[in-house]
Amino acid sequence: MNFKAIEFLKSGNLEIQDYDLDLDSALQSFNKYLEVNLKRIIGFNNALFLSGGIDSSILAYKLNDLRIDFKALIIANEKEPDYRNAIEIADKLDIEINEIKLTLDKFENIIPEVIKILSDTEEKQVNIAAPFLLGAKYLQKKGFEIAILGQGADELFCGYQRYVDFLQVNPDQFKEFHLNDIKESVLQNFTRDNAIFSNYGIKICLPYFTENIIKLALSIPVKFLVNNEVKSPIKKFFLREYAKKLGIPKIIHEKKKIAIQFGSGSYKLLRKIALKNGFTKEISEKFGYRRHVQLYLDYLAQELGIKELGLNIDEITRILKI
Repeated sequence: MNFKAIEFLKSGNLEIQDYDLDLDSALQSFNKYLEVNLKRIIGFNNALFLSGGIDSSILAYKLNDLRIDFKALIIANEKEPDYRNAIEIADKLDIEINEIKLTLDKFENIIPEVIKILSDTEEKQVNIAAPFLLGAKYLQKKGFEIAILGQGADELFCGYQRYVDFLQVNPDQFKEFHLNDIKESVLQNFTRDNAIFSNYGIKICLPYFTENIIKLALSIPVKFLVNNEVKSPIKKFFLREYAKKLGIPKIIHEKKKIAIQFGSGSYKLLRKIALKNGFTKEISEKFGYRRHVQLYLDYLAQELGIKELGLNIDEITRILKI
């Protein structure tokens, strides 16, 4: 449902905006655009991927305010903080919850399928895609039509540490850096996520990732994206201010960014799975790998005939059996 935004990014018409918006005006415009974007899914069977972070919490509050029918899908290890935050938001808004609890066996069983769909073994991509694949399967089984995701918000509104780091070194070039990062990162992420969900006949809705909000994000003064006027710079300052206006609990709008693979617990699980299969740090170093998880994923892809990566499978297998 976001293909117009994709075409907009690819068209080359995306430019650095130079409007001197004040914070209140920008927040009002954002609210208007977000409501327009969310109203497009009225009448569908919708599931919001609720992580407990600020991005999905904003969407939950707005969907609730607009009385758009949706249910929450929470995918996480119940020991992780994201799980507890997501449950709190759902309970506060009285949203019907669907849960998928990440377990070692469940995660291990889908890794080959993730690699096959993505044709990619990069550890970070597999970590992010695996929970989405579990979710897509679940939605298909339950008859949902649309998965609502908070993807794109971190790139558009500067939620990553790389924005703080760049701003501190090259403030005059920040806008250009931000623009290029949106083009590269958001397109890559959309390609990954759409591949996973479309494989199960589920459409994805990315309310933040639309032409109107992309243009707005590029017109917001940098000081409202990253607040550098405090001892510890505040990333995604703009969305945090918006969340305050919605009445989202302080524990959500003030918490530090946790990447999806860490918040859901998938990062820990994948490390455990690699070790369980014998892929230790020592073995990975023997074959020129810095990370044991990456060797495991590459080995799995080549052994199953998904992707040829030039590994000596027989030698690795022999060492694993010692």
